[in-house]
Order: sequence, then structure tokens, then C-alpha cells
Amino acid sequence: MSERELQDAVIELARLLGWRVAHFRPARVRRGGREIYETPVAADGKGWPDLVLVRGSRLIFAEMKSGTGRLSDAQIAWK
Repeated sequence: MSERELQDAVIELARLLGWRVAHFRPARVRRGGREIYETPVAADGKGWPDLVLVRGSRLIFAEMKSGTGRLSDAQIAWK
């Protein structure tokens, strides 16, 4: 299962269970003459988790990784 498929399944299940879900998609930008995808963030946002789930007073931050996926240094900093 890809990270995208995992994320879609988690979002669907969370909604079925009454959670509100936020996901900030990367934007296509040009840097140094090449096209890349990055999530536009300010301050310390680099590496921000893929999903934020809220239900009542409960809050979950979730980073989606496939079986072979690895956390970047920026993602580890948010652990």
C-alpha cells in the first residue's frame, strides 16, 4: 500500500468515526529552474505531520509512511 493510499484510508475511516481531518497538500513550485512539490509553511513548519485529526478535546498528529517509508530529519524533529 502506498503512503497516499494509506492516507486516504485513514482519512475515510476517521471521518466515519466522527473525526475532523486536516491535510495540507504540497504545492507545485519552481526553485532554481526546476519544478518541485513542497508544502508552503512558515516558521518551524518544515516536516509537519501529514494529518491533524480532531474529535472533541482529542487531537492526533499523524505522519503517514508506507512499509518502506523513512522519516526525514525535519519530520523526526516533530516527534
